[in-house]
Amino acid sequence: MKRFVQHKWVIPVAALVLVLVLALGAVAFAATGTTVTGGTATTGPAVASPGSGQDAQAAALGGRAGGVLRGLVDKLKAEFKGLKPGTQEFRDKAKELMDQRRAKAQERRDSTLKLVREKMTSTEQQQLDKLLEQAKTQRDVLQKARDDLGATSKQIRDLIDKYLTPAEARTMGNGQGAGGSVTSTTTL
Repeated sequence: MKRFVQHKWVIPVAALVLVLVLALGAVAFAATGTTVTGGTATTGPAVASPGSGQDAQAAALGGRAGGVLRGLVDKLKAEFKGLKPGTQEFRDKAKELMDQRRAKAQERRDSTLKLVREKMTSTEQQQLDKLLEQAKTQRDVLQKARDDLGATSKQIRDLIDKYLTPAEARTMGNGQGAGGSVTSTTTL
């Protein structure tokens, strides 16, 4: 987890790469896919109709869908414009954007829950409240267990590191392992 926090820039870059790959796939499909003209399906290159006001790329991306993808890519570019990946400023911006997304998601969950509660009977509302409180308690227990496991893993790493040469410590990834797992040294 520690290593992930240091590389938060990977998430927006991965999202950008995913969007670009999907856009490329859409272009390839549009260029060789099936088009329907006058009720008959034909296979061949999709061609933008002249005078439609769309450029060839927008037509190949599916018009409106391509515009949405371009809009997302443009928004990401604008958000991170002038920021160098790996810098603290970049990480802060990524954290800010993720916090905004989490807040919006929480607002949607709360509004949906409110709408559902209005349709429930009082007995069902009580049952829902009880289950929500149980879920909160379970989340708190899980977080405490994660924290305890992290502390134990750190103690294990600290104990093992005393007996490793710097080269061996690099090979072991200082407890992070190939997958970045904090608990990888617990199998020793």
